[in-house]
Amino acid sequence: GADPLTSGVAVTVEASSAGLVGGVEVIAEATINAPTDGFAIVMGSATSWAVHTNGTGDLAKFTISASDSALDTDELDGFFQIPDNAPTGWYKSAWAEQRVYPVSAGESTFYAIAEELTGDVAYDDVALTVLFVPTNVGDVATFGG
Repeated sequence: GADPLTSGVAVTVEASSAGLVGGVEVIAEATINAPTDGFAIVMGSATSWAVHTNGTGDLAKFTISASDSALDTDELDGFFQIPDNAPTGWYKSAWAEQRVYPVSAGESTFYAIAEELTGDVAYDDVALTVLFVPTNVGDVATFGG
């Protein structure tokens, strides 16, 4: 069997560009196969951008989730927002987030999720890293599970 004190990692990188089409969308996913119960440290990042036109707003939300169809909505969510009165032009911003989830032995999949709320927002350079650790050595604020 697997050594219960073993850590492991899974990484997904998507360098291609894509536009959001509205609704909740998976922009990357990564799966770990935990040898025992423990914790998954999930880190996500992406670049969001828009060619903005004055008079229209652009708004999208980016987050990490343990579900492929629901946002883990809280203060950790990242927003890309260009107000409607901003000058016409090209805007770009980075998103990065990390969360800790309790996991059971076996497979667990995590997702980088985006939701376009208004306007025309695109993204690229998505990275999603999941690191398994078998035990905590202090207090752990977790999500889900």
